[in-house]
Amino acid sequence: MAGDAESVTGFGPPGNSADLLRNIANIGSDFGDGLVHGRMADIGFNTYSSLFELQGIWDYATNGPTATAEERLARCRAFLDRIAQDGFCVIDTLKSPHAREFAGLYPRRCKDGSPDPAKLDASDPKVRAMAAKEAEWIGRRLSHPALVGIEPANEVRFGSHLSFTPAALAAWRAHSGLGVPPEVMALDDPTARNPPHWSSIAGFPSDRVVPDDYPILDFYRWCWQEGDGWKGYCDEVLAAFCRGAGRDVRGMYSPALRTPALWNVLGGMGIARNWDYPNPEPYHLACMVAQLQSVARETKRAVIASVQSISYRRDIAPLGIHPDNEPAWSRDYPNCKYPTTPPDLLLEAFWSVLSRRIDGVATHGYNALIDESKLRAVPADYRFQSNVYRCTNPKTADVLKRLFHSTVIPLGPLLRAIPERDPQVAVFAGFSSQVLGSRITWNCKGRFYDACTLAVAANLSPCIINEEEVMTRGIPPSVRVLIMADCDVLTRTAFDRIAAFQAGGGLLVADANLLPALKADAGLPTVERAYAETLSDHDDGKRTTAADPRTRDAAVKRAAAGLKAIALRKVRLPADTDNGDILVSVRSHGDADYVFPINDKRCAGDYVGQWKRVLEKGVPNAGKVTLDRPAGAVYDLVRHESVPFESKDGKTVIPVSFETSDGKVLLVVPKPLAPLSFDRKGSRVTVRTPDRGVLVPIRVEGFGPKPFYGVVRDGAWAHDFGKTPTGAVSVSNLADGLAGNPVGMN
Repeated sequence: MAGDAESVTGFGPPGNSADLLRNIANIGSDFGDGLVHGRMADIGFNTYSSLFELQGIWDYATNGPTATAEERLARCRAFLDRIAQDGFCVIDTLKSPHAREFAGLYPRRCKDGSPDPAKLDASDPKVRAMAAKEAEWIGRRLSHPALVGIEPANEVRFGSHLSFTPAALAAWRAHSGLGVPPEVMALDDPTARNPPHWSSIAGFPSDRVVPDDYPILDFYRWCWQEGDGWKGYCDEVLAAFCRGAGRDVRGMYSPALRTPALWNVLGGMGIARNWDYPNPEPYHLACMVAQLQSVARETKRAVIASVQSISYRRDIAPLGIHPDNEPAWSRDYPNCKYPTTPPDLLLEAFWSVLSRRIDGVATHGYNALIDESKLRAVPADYRFQSNVYRCTNPKTADVLKRLFHSTVIPLGPLLRAIPERDPQVAVFAGFSSQVLGSRITWNCKGRFYDACTLAVAANLSPCIINEEEVMTRGIPPSVRVLIMADCDVLTRTAFDRIAAFQAGGGLLVADANLLPALKADAGLPTVERAYAETLSDHDDGKRTTAADPRTRDAAVKRAAAGLKAIALRKVRLPADTDNGDILVSVRSHGDADYVFPINDKRCAGDYVGQWKRVLEKGVPNAGKVTLDRPAGAVYDLVRHESVPFESKDGKTVIPVSFETSDGKVLLVVPKPLAPLSFDRKGSRVTVRTPDRGVLVPIRVEGFGPKPFYGVVRDGAWAHDFGKTPTGAVSVSNLADGLAGNPVGMN
């Protein structure tokens, strides 16, 4: 599986390395006069998503553009010209599926044939033809080199279900040779979105192992992969846009994890993006990346991990509750339901996603990072609006800017290039138990969430494998521990392969909900619920009672320690710490290890801590990272310097310290790095080192106002800048901070 982590090429912004990380701001539809753009560029973003949110330009009743469409697209082209000068790209969103008039014309149908008018029937050929016509028209008029990707639909599967039309039912019968399972038709839910529970199904196998083609499973598998229409819709719309633009652009799908655990639900979309919130455990976002990697393994998709810069107020500072020492922002924005994410939570969450191999980072809610009222005139009721994003803590943007400029931008090519290690621990995501056990979480909280969180907190660097992957490819041979949470039901092939894994010496760790056909080797530690469950993904303003967040933090750390003790029966960790509040993971290339220690020691703080819902403030911490290998040198890649260490008896111990919820990237190699040498012939620069088996990050200067970043891979790096230098050319090693030696300059 390590090979699957190799970088997806051709995904960098223009004017810099093709391997540069994308730093994406989901900016919404208000691109306005460029004031916001200037601030976003200053923070360090280089890409926008959903910049224009192309909607309201098509008249679905007349099947043609609106009267103002050309004017709107002309503004878009002008803004693309402007931001391209700053090296920005755009992955934009076609918002047709959210147009109520479109859904009103072509609604999904419930089981009884009645319309579900807020939901567009993406499987209807007329819908696809109209959306494709619109996309091709937009592509023709908006073809621009800075527009590098299109999202044909966004957030459309939260309420998606099969449209029970004669055509859809015929398609299901053609696929299966069967009618819709009677258990599905008997559901009280008119949409049949929520499947029947196994306990309600007559004659269900007592061992809860079902055939691979079990009709109810097959029906819902088909619904998500084909029947609900979104995969085909996205493919057809993307192809139409590319026809209009006269060139290929990438398709993006998000949120990529808000479906059951299946492959083949994203179609030809080359970018899988998902987002999550940093509370209560910001390091959980490493698991979100592992889930995205699972999706990406299907077709080598690029992976974008998004950290929300907004938070649900109900989770961090509930409306209607006025604690002692209530902060000024709460009085300034008394009704705001989406305040800024606390700075240190955002910082730790970003470090958590950077510790895994990704192609880009993103954040959503630019107006939670930037105070618009300081940039331009705002409505008179701006402070009192409710269902809005507001910048309630400007320090969050400052923290993000420091992270981007110190780490994400200079080390971006390296962070994309370092492969994941072959996994020793996997968390199983079971489609059968999600469907037949009523355990579809839609990527929200639950025991699967907790199991992933514990595995990260235990420094086990888990991968995620879904049931379909196990059925198709088996369990990766490197995996020695398989964690199964809420796994009530399995298909026959998945069961056979898991049983064979266990019989071959693999350790099965599961909770009490494991199907009777399997017996766990160890019980999965559980986490006491510290927060009231909510039924909606939208803030309802209800007051909730919650335990002190220290209760959950202690429970998670205690359970993680228990899980680690279990895993160590079979696993030899590449790195660990002597401090449970310092988490660590490792990625490797050749003889080099890249170690990511992250500080998770947090206290309540005074931004939202008064509400006692989350530990928001990172506090100083120190400890030791122990590597299961000898070392000859260790470098801090953020500070560009060597750091002290002790290597003895085949182990390496590195002292680490933190001031807040920060992280580090430490390069560990068998011997000190040799000096770099470089030469220039015209516009081409070549960098060399005698060191092999290591990826060395570099900075090249002299070809414009901004540095150029790259990676010397296994001894060599070369790039043609396509222009003569604008100043003296220099190369710096970002590991030891030393300048390279020029050996030839023509």
